Parts: sequence; C-alpha cells; structure tokens
Amino acid sequence: MSKKKQKEKKARKHKERAKQNVLARREKAREETRQQREDDRLKRKYEIKVAPIRNTPELKRQEAEKTRRPQNIVSKQPTFFQKGVDDRQIATDSRIRERLEHNMQILEALEAAMQAEDENRKQLQEQLEGEGHDTMREKLDAIGEKAEKKVKGNKRRPDRIKGTAKAKMISKGQKRQQKKP
Repeated sequence: MSKKKQKEKKARKHKERAKQNVLARREKAREETRQQREDDRLKRKYEIKVAPIRNTPELKRQEAEKTRRPQNIVSKQPTFFQKGVDDRQIATDSRIRERLEHNMQILEALEAAMQAEDENRKQLQEQLEGEGHDTMREKLDAIGEKAEKKVKGNKRRPDRIKGTAKAKMISKGQKRQQKKP
C-alpha cells in the first residue's frame, strides 16, 4: 500500500472512531434524560399531595356564610352625619364636588357652542336655498366659490413676503451671495 492510501485509511478510522464517540455521548445523554424524566414521574406519582388552601372546609363554610348574609350596601357608604368620618374624607368630597361643578360649566359651554354652530348651519342652509341651490352638490360648489372669492380678496402683495419661509430662504441666499465676493 502506498503512503497516501494508508493516510486515507487512518483518517477514515479516526473519523469513524470520532463518530462512534459522539454517538455514544449522545446515547448516554439521552439515557440520562430518560432516567431523570422517569425519576420525576415517580416522584410526582408517590408524592403526598397537599390540598390547596382555598379548598379547606373552613374556608368553604365561611364563604357559604358570606353568601347567606344579606348585604346592606346603603349602610356601608359614608355620610357626613355618621360617626368616624374624618376631615380628609370631607375635603375629598368637597374637591370632587368642585371638579363636578367645573365639568358641568365646561359641558354647558360646549352645549352653547354646539347650539350656536347649529344655528349658523341652519342660517347657511337657508341662505343657500334662498339663492336657489337645492342639491347638496350645488350647495358645496357655491360654498367653494365663496371661499375662492374670499381667498382672492385677501391675497397678499407679492412684493411683501416678509415673515414667510420663502422670505427667510431668499434672505439667507442673499446673505450668502453678499459674503462670497
């Protein structure tokens, strides 16, 4: 045999032994896990089981008594005339009352704004109908035309663009041009 073939044979034997070692380690690990699972299963099987605390007869009896007793909800709510109501409770009640009054004022203002908006909408509808616009499309077109006229009437002069982003860009560009020469 040539040396090359001997080396290849030796390498194959080495690979085979390494493969056998890996397979043996895997099998050993699998056997250990199998044994561990079996031990855990047997422990669980023969363990003394403790009943949960919530299912004790005493607790069941107490819960049954609670359900049998009528609950007087009215007597549980504190009032100012009951004994034991402290200043903190009174202060909390007054703060709650103030917040509720404030919320009522806000709601009244919102309701007034809503009524004013409804009135404006009705007036606009009547005005558009008086002008002869019957369908929704005609009314929308008329409102669009009015808006265009209003915008055209309020157009700014093109020579006066101070304060806009365009003016700032122009001024920055002009400053740069002034610095270059």
